[in-house]
Amino acid sequence: MKLYFKLIFLLFTTFLYSDVLLKSNDSFILNENFVFELEAQGSNIEFPDIKKIDNQVVVNLGTSRSMTNINGNIINKIKKTYSFKPQNNFTLPSFEVKVDGKVYRTEEKIITQQTVKKSQLSNFDFQISLNKSSLYVGEEAVLNLKFKYKKDLEIVDLSFLMPIFNDIWSKKIEEQNSSYKENDFIVQELNFLISPQKSGLLEVPSIKIEAKVVDMNNYSYSLFSQGTKTQKIYSNSLKLDVKPLPDNVNLIGKFDISTSISREEIDEGESISYKVEINGIGNIEDISDIKLKIKDVTIFEDKAKIQTKINNNKNVGSYKKSFSIIANKDFEIPTIELTYFDKKTKKVVVKKSKNYKVKVKKVDKEVSFKGLEKAKVEEKKEIIKEKIVYKTSIKEMILFFIFGILFTILIFGLYFYVKNRKSVQKDDLPLVKLIKISKTDNEVIKLLLPYIGYNKTLDEMIFKLEKSEDIDLKNIKKEIIKIVESLNL
Repeated sequence: MKLYFKLIFLLFTTFLYSDVLLKSNDSFILNENFVFELEAQGSNIEFPDIKKIDNQVVVNLGTSRSMTNINGNIINKIKKTYSFKPQNNFTLPSFEVKVDGKVYRTEEKIITQQTVKKSQLSNFDFQISLNKSSLYVGEEAVLNLKFKYKKDLEIVDLSFLMPIFNDIWSKKIEEQNSSYKENDFIVQELNFLISPQKSGLLEVPSIKIEAKVVDMNNYSYSLFSQGTKTQKIYSNSLKLDVKPLPDNVNLIGKFDISTSISREEIDEGESISYKVEINGIGNIEDISDIKLKIKDVTIFEDKAKIQTKINNNKNVGSYKKSFSIIANKDFEIPTIELTYFDKKTKKVVVKKSKNYKVKVKKVDKEVSFKGLEKAKVEEKKEIIKEKIVYKTSIKEMILFFIFGILFTILIFGLYFYVKNRKSVQKDDLPLVKLIKISKTDNEVIKLLLPYIGYNKTLDEMIFKLEKSEDIDLKNIKKEIIKIVESLNL
């Protein structure tokens, strides 16, 4: 009978310690890590390799292990912890764990998104607010974050990460951070400039701060630190009523446009510099990239440069772009239209830049390319030689004879050296010779004009010559010569 009870006890303990458990919450918070655990007990345990759930990457946070001796049997208890960031309601799938040669499966579990509510705590308070609740697309508003905590709390660390808002642009206003005392609380304020990117009813979601506080009830300790606990504090959420801008308008604020050209009259094959600048207050980052469309000219353009800063809770900035235009006949630079919505007047404003008519003078090609002319043959001049007779001693004659032999050896050595060098070196290409003797950037540009469009790198060098006023001509000529030699022009 005793043997019977021992067998039953053995079977029960084997079943119990071979069990597999899945531990997790039934809900998750958007943009926060969802953590779950797989726990198994047995002598030999194999866990699944979990890489993705609901198309989101799963991270293995670590493994904990403990051992128990049951009637002389060593039983392992292993727990693996995982996390990922779900975006929608999902199902935790059934996981397969192999324990002592037997396969166990966990049950599927439906996980739903949890609606975050503002934390109601005695020691903390976190409130967010907007100076405007109704905006146009692209219009700015100030988002204020006000965090309060009891001044007698021993806070070890505060963790705050500004969330990425859907369809809302945001930028921190650095000069408006503040910290002060209010009754029994310490208050910290942060301000952000935000701008909705689409119309409709948008939401500024609840924001989270994690505070690590000294816990007097936590008896775990070390020689260097006290026990702590982490407190999650959630703010309220906000609704934004966003109105659309008029059709075909994506800018809101107040803007000005100006343009300039370096010259209004050029020689054939020369170029001018054309610059566009837009300054204003508003969503200047949304300015569409400006392009020039002019027939029968070659246009090079810089990448647009956009600079912004926050001034008096407004987004202030500029858009700048430069073009270089090369032409062989008269052409016109058309006006550029800048359209934006003025909120004060509730009207669409259109501003236009000046148009320019550029005159191109025809240039005699022979005069333009003087470097291609043949060099003139120098006139031969009659040289009258005088014969001078020196009287020398025998000693001097011997010295002259020795010097003569040495000089002859030197001449032969130089002859063979030059002969070997010629077999290795090649003469410069005609275009290379002309580039080497050119003295100004304009001369180099004229030499290279026939080759525009032949090679992208060469085109960039031509544009660099035209654009830069202060340029190291010597070094850029070396770069151009390398390109010309590689192309065998």
